[in-house]
Amino acid sequence: MSSLRLGPAVSIPLILGISCVMGFLVSWRLMHLSSGGKMIFIVLGLAAIFFFFMILLIYAAHFSVPEGLKFVS
Repeated sequence: MSSLRLGPAVSIPLILGISCVMGFLVSWRLMHLSSGGKMIFIVLGLAAIFFFFMILLIYAAHFSVPEGLKFVS
């Protein structure tokens, strides 16, 4: 499995998806959010929407770099 080479366009969403599923499972089972009220789901939904739009902004910034621009590290 360590010899599998994926590009950043595949590996980053894959890693983020796995971490979201793991976070959901931990919060649902270990933090007992399954017995929570409606407000918990509203807050978690807003956080998920915010996270999704932040990821979209990162991708938009990545693909809107002008041709010929060099990054200096």
